[in-house]
Amino acid sequence: MPATTATGSRTSRRSTRTSAPTRSSRPSSTTRTRGIKVFFDIITNHTADVIDYAEGQHTYVDKATEPYRDSSGQVFDDRTYAGGETFPALDAATSFPYTPVFASEADSTLKVPAWLNDPTNYHNRGDSTFAGESSTCSDFVGLDDLFTEQPDVVDGMVDIYEKWVEFGIDGFRIDTVKHVNMEFWQEFAPAMRAEAQRVGNDDFFAFGEVYDANPAYLSTFTTEGRLDATLDFGFRGAGTGFAKGAATTGLRDFYAGDDYYTDTDSNAYEIPTFLGNHDMGRIGMFLADGDRALERDRLAHSLMYLTRGQPVVYYGDEQGFTGDGETGLLAGTCSRAPWPPTTTTTCSAPTPPPPRPTSTPRTRSIAPSATSRVCDRRTPALADGAQLHRYASHDAGVFAFSRIDADERREFVVALNNATAPRTVTLGTEMKQGTFKQVWPASSASVRSDAEQRIQLTVPALSAVVWRAAGTLAEREQAPALHFEKPSAGGVVGGRAPIAVAVPDGGFNQVTLAWRPVGATDWTPLGTDDNAPYRVFHDVSGLAKGTLLEYRAVLRDSSGNFSVSSTHGVVGDPTTEPPPGGGGGGGPVTQPAAVSMPGSHNSEIQCPGDWMPDCEQAQMALDANDPGLEEDRDPARRRLRVQGGHRPVVGRELRSRGSPQRLEPRAGPVRRGPGDLLLRARLALDHHRRQRSDHHPRPAACSPSSAARATGHPTACAAGSRIPTPTAPTRSQPHRCRPAATRPR
Repeated sequence: MPATTATGSRTSRRSTRTSAPTRSSRPSSTTRTRGIKVFFDIITNHTADVIDYAEGQHTYVDKATEPYRDSSGQVFDDRTYAGGETFPALDAATSFPYTPVFASEADSTLKVPAWLNDPTNYHNRGDSTFAGESSTCSDFVGLDDLFTEQPDVVDGMVDIYEKWVEFGIDGFRIDTVKHVNMEFWQEFAPAMRAEAQRVGNDDFFAFGEVYDANPAYLSTFTTEGRLDATLDFGFRGAGTGFAKGAATTGLRDFYAGDDYYTDTDSNAYEIPTFLGNHDMGRIGMFLADGDRALERDRLAHSLMYLTRGQPVVYYGDEQGFTGDGETGLLAGTCSRAPWPPTTTTTCSAPTPPPPRPTSTPRTRSIAPSATSRVCDRRTPALADGAQLHRYASHDAGVFAFSRIDADERREFVVALNNATAPRTVTLGTEMKQGTFKQVWPASSASVRSDAEQRIQLTVPALSAVVWRAAGTLAEREQAPALHFEKPSAGGVVGGRAPIAVAVPDGGFNQVTLAWRPVGATDWTPLGTDDNAPYRVFHDVSGLAKGTLLEYRAVLRDSSGNFSVSSTHGVVGDPTTEPPPGGGGGGGPVTQPAAVSMPGSHNSEIQCPGDWMPDCEQAQMALDANDPGLEEDRDPARRRLRVQGGHRPVVGRELRSRGSPQRLEPRAGPVRRGPGDLLLRARLALDHHRRQRSDHHPRPAACSPSSAARATGHPTACAAGSRIPTPTAPTRSQPHRCRPAATRPR
């Protein structure tokens, strides 16, 4: 075969685009009128297995053993060109570890468009081991792996799929995303959105299949890689475990990882969630060997529909089909077997599916939750409202959370029980002495929260219950104070660093975080978080070590009030961030056994002096005599009010570990200092985070206009450069059944 060369400079192929398809050939208007959107399953990683190797071998050859060489024989590293405008010219006979050949002359012109027939547009390194370097540089089970580091290949793939966007497709499900270099996605994803906007499709949505369950890794494709979302393989694992009866703290810790997805235009609320697919098998297959399998199947789907994300139901799951994992792209009888399976069959060949009934126990259970969550305008919070953790158990039992729409400001409490017996729990809400009515399953039952904003619920076995607050969130006079936890003043930030703030007073808030180099004028937003722990991740790997950075947090509460806080850090080596729920402590949502209460009252409780956070008598512990807390294990509130007088007023039996009785001064009045009129100890205060009661300066509560301009000292609102006020990310969600303008995210 004669040598085939590629040009050494980038040449755009977009000037050769064909004319747009006619309107009559576009997706049927019937699907539009029925509210159906059409998504294409596409691939950019590989093409058909047409190219073979002259050597007759296919074992992967790494770059250390055999690097790439340009057409003149010079060694080069392709990674240094990825994302750029130029690439070395290549020779098919000498540039690759293997020599690409075609089995016949016909094969050499088989692919369309024609540039796909150029063998230098492929990696030609052998079959993937699906690990390390080979994950992005090798053939996918023999399928020809595109050299996506080359700018001409990037342009070619963009051109192909721009035509489908112009054709009228509503979005893409992109296969094998993890097997393509990140620089490719950084150009491809924005190009698809730009083309969609050009043709008037502002809701275009492209999500990738990244076969991994770690949110720290999955999220890199939406933050760094600029895709709209990735399939939530983590939910599939956590949801299946929950349905089988695992400890519900597993779900608590799983959702604590959602902060990894938060950036300026996307977050975890957009992630497509699923329980089964053509690669892994159906959820029914994973539950079929256990007890009460159909009820557990329903429970798993209830979890998917009632929690954050965009539910994806694999065809047949709504009928209760099981399968045996041999589904593949040509689903056979095993994948279509009705629930429960009655015979053992083989899946050697596809067969026609059995008639599908329009009403089965499975469809009757899934339809109401789907309708309530997705299309019922009375419950927008269940579609894309904020999700606030409320309760989890250390064994099979209740997992509970609230969902709140920022516009409606009405709380929904959702509780699911994966135990085989009813469970009664006490959990926190945002409502003080408010009424909640059960809305799903429909009922006339109601409960009322107490003065501590707690409600007691009984959840039936293997069931889900939704309660709706009768009123909206109470108006606040001022925003709660916030303070930075990471980085502390002068702390080190490295790699993909967590930037986190705490809000000791709790509430439903949105916190926007931003950064700038010290001495710069403009702030760069990092993202907005609407549930605790308030946290985003800042990738500082591109900044020189020793660079000084400022961080600013602006909080907007449920009433539109603002407060501000600041800190600074220095770029250094990354520290290990424990995975959500990792380690023996249970992750970032584990509550402390005690909190410190430093203040001018310390000497009155037998500490050696005042303002001593390490004093044993100042360590406050949960009161075992409070049955609500003993059941709860999670959210609860405690207040210690120190007033001018001979004894402090203690709320609901706060007690010191070192002095297990009500706090009382030894003698004389309590000495008061700045901030002592109201000291608050919040033990297990909020739904996601560890809280400290150390004394912190209170950031100023600012008006909306001043908060947007806040600079300088964290307790001041001064004129200066702008930082965006908290707003939700703006990428639209294709599942939404009401006008997008009514619910930006």
